[in-house]
Amino acid sequence: MLNKKKCQLMIYSILLLIIFTYPIDMKAESKDTLDLFKDVTLTEVSEYDGISDEMRSDLDNMYSYYFKVRDDLANNNSESARLNTQQLFDAAEKINSYRNPLWMEQESNMNDYRKRFDNATSIEDQRSLFNDYSNTLIDFIQAYGLPGNTVYVMESQNALQGSNGIWLNDGTNSLNPYGMNGDLPYNTSVLRGWKFEKIK
Repeated sequence: MLNKKKCQLMIYSILLLIIFTYPIDMKAESKDTLDLFKDVTLTEVSEYDGISDEMRSDLDNMYSYYFKVRDDLANNNSESARLNTQQLFDAAEKINSYRNPLWMEQESNMNDYRKRFDNATSIEDQRSLFNDYSNTLIDFIQAYGLPGNTVYVMESQNALQGSNGIWLNDGTNSLNPYGMNGDLPYNTSVLRGWKFEKIK
């Protein structure tokens, strides 16, 4: 009889432990996500290299599709990612017409990305392509900015079959395009960040 009471007490204790510690763990995970951005030293940018208003508008359009693809991949929505990647590449091709020197340095890469997009058969292929496209955009967004936005360069370790995954994040968005159920895992870091002031 005593052993039965001891067993019941142990079970009750374990249940209480689960009930009271689980919410704390959830709060800790949420707090870690916020802390990920809190200690980042942002580079403030108020002056931009001269590009036309038309090119600036087309860049904003391209970035809008880039962030849509990021969200699609985070939500494991391969079909929507495919459609938005098509729109992303169409917007990028429009920028070619401006013959910007820094952009044209990536022309061969862009052509390669288009071929890989046509041959992509899985969401893993899409994520690999998104990683390479993100690396291509870093120098360009650093040079010409995204006025009125704060942009972070994120890295997720071992996101792509052993290699790291890179992406651009607008604000403290917690979506991870490389899976992990769409959330920022503990092996995610912020490499750098820029705070782009609006053009006056």
